[in-house]
Amino acid sequence: MTADNNFNNSHIDSHINGRHKSAKLFVVVVGAHLLAYLLVWLTDTNQNLFYALNSFLSFLPDIFWQITTHFGETLSAAVILLLLVRQKPGIMLHLLVSGLVCLLLVYGLKQFLDVTRPHLVLAQDSFHFIQTDKNSPARPSGHTATGAFIAGSLFYLYRDRFGVCLLLVAGAFLVGLSRIAIGVHWPLDIFLGGAIGWITGYLGYAWLTGKMRSYRGSIPKQTQRRLALSAIGLVLGLLIVIPYPYLQATLVFKLTLAVVLLWQAYHLYRS
Repeated sequence: MTADNNFNNSHIDSHINGRHKSAKLFVVVVGAHLLAYLLVWLTDTNQNLFYALNSFLSFLPDIFWQITTHFGETLSAAVILLLLVRQKPGIMLHLLVSGLVCLLLVYGLKQFLDVTRPHLVLAQDSFHFIQTDKNSPARPSGHTATGAFIAGSLFYLYRDRFGVCLLLVAGAFLVGLSRIAIGVHWPLDIFLGGAIGWITGYLGYAWLTGKMRSYRGSIPKQTQRRLALSAIGLVLGLLIVIPYPYLQATLVFKLTLAVVLLWQAYHLYRS
């Protein structure tokens, strides 16, 4: 009995320690985004940093950045988070509420700031540009915000596992870098978009989880399953209708998303 108690206490301490470290990491990540934004803006090094990063990142093949940037698509976020809907039914509400807040902040600021993208300002032969027809306002980066939103949401779910949280930070960072590697966003766009995504993904989920505790169990499981299957059907339809850029990368990426969604739908239906 004593050995079991010691094991349980050790397990609880490990979880508490993991959550404490993850909470610190979240503050560091958001703070780093905001501090980087402030420093680059005050020193007026946005364009120089863009050239330096774009040149450095061009050593990786274009297809790598084309696939990586697809993780910043809104539908990609829906697919990835819906894969957890069986274990975490509340994730659908998080997608709807926190995701909508993230979307409104990004596109509201885009219209307010009205910053032109690098490939529409600079000579395209002066940097590595992966062809795209993007011409909407640049700041903040929507793809970076979406990638950080996914990472922030999963970060909250796996906050007991510090190693997983570190991988999520790295993944979100790569999505942001992909926008510079492609040549469609300034570093300032990435810093601001990343901060928005992390805050709405992590804090949005944390807040909704607290709110949902009092309603847990009030919605029948059968209703939850039907809602999840409806959401999956909607996302699958949108994957077919809504185009992604870069044909070769899109075919691979969309096929993968569709397969994993159908796998999730099958298991939901059978449960």
